[in-house]
Amino acid sequence: MNDPLSNHPGQKPWPYNPLVTLIRLHSIEIIASTIEQYEKQHGFQASHFDLVIQTMIVACSHAPHEVWHAKNQDIAIATEYVQKGAPDMALDVLESSIKSGHISLNTELIQTIALQQAARLHKIHELHKKKNNLPMHKDNALKHFKPGAELKALKLVSIGDRDDTYEAVASEKTTGEKVHFRSIDLGLSRAYIESFHYLHAAREDDLMAYGAFYENESMPFAIVSYAPVSRTYKQNILTAAGIDPQKSLELTRAWNSEYSPKNAMSMLYGYAHANIQRERLKQNLEPPEAILTAVNPNLGFRGSAFRAVGFGLVGEKPTAYHYIVDKKGQRLFTLRRSLVSFLKKKPTNPRVRTSSLPLLPTKELAVILKGRKRFAPILDIIYSVSEVEYQSEAGR
Repeated sequence: MNDPLSNHPGQKPWPYNPLVTLIRLHSIEIIASTIEQYEKQHGFQASHFDLVIQTMIVACSHAPHEVWHAKNQDIAIATEYVQKGAPDMALDVLESSIKSGHISLNTELIQTIALQQAARLHKIHELHKKKNNLPMHKDNALKHFKPGAELKALKLVSIGDRDDTYEAVASEKTTGEKVHFRSIDLGLSRAYIESFHYLHAAREDDLMAYGAFYENESMPFAIVSYAPVSRTYKQNILTAAGIDPQKSLELTRAWNSEYSPKNAMSMLYGYAHANIQRERLKQNLEPPEAILTAVNPNLGFRGSAFRAVGFGLVGEKPTAYHYIVDKKGQRLFTLRRSLVSFLKKKPTNPRVRTSSLPLLPTKELAVILKGRKRFAPILDIIYSVSEVEYQSEAGR
């Protein structure tokens, strides 16, 4: 990761949750063989990234000693460190014990979860393939760029004969091949999010979306969407940072193909934020004061592309995953909004679980937009959302 370092709390890169992220490191062969095995049997090749993330999320529904086999007390010690907010110390304990052979990943459990999640991703793919005729992105990406491709020289160009509507164009630094950035229909954005984003659920209140396109392609290889800042605790985070939440937007979903060229996402964010400002001004509306977004360190995300366009840490909120257990005993990850709808129909349903692995807080990042300037709020204290504050909006 190329996160900038400073002594400022809003700019320091945060540590991962090793109880979760080490699953990824020690299951590379399991995930690869699962993809290969499932493709041979069913003709569907799951995204490696998506399958890893789904496997990690569902693994969190199990207790630490179920995910990690231990011959000593080090799992309990590492768990306590994560619970106390000391993941670096937990990492030291885990890595030392794994190296000495005292701790090992429960590969049988991870393989079972991976196969279940491959089947789930297959169902999602088939649903949206029929509904939206969306492409698979590996072959399409490799047709345009070799692995390691990198974009440079982003510039605005007017679309057609109109001088008030713009897209942005960047070039691959070696080949010069173009990538185009432009606004996209919310229906297309929703289809992409439900098909490819690891949450597989779009926000109902999204207002606008943007995409990155290979030259002469009609379907994007990356998307980003925005909505009002609706949750009260998110509004409180911005207010504490001196930002008016009513004059801000939330970056709700961002996704790009695993084979995208470097810098694609930071360029997409940069274009989107400039375009949002222009569109507001065209409509005689005040441009947004800031953009807020969330990054989950438990899954190994550090928000490098966000930091590259000025985002900084402004708050933290509790993290919890929720699952519905089906009749076969499989644990199906579901978002809080969907879970509330489910529980309204069956309020005493025993088939609902919450994550058992201890999880680090989700990071809330913001960038202030002032003309062409982009910068993070300068804060001495990061706003921490309480558990009560977070749970009070479970149904929204």
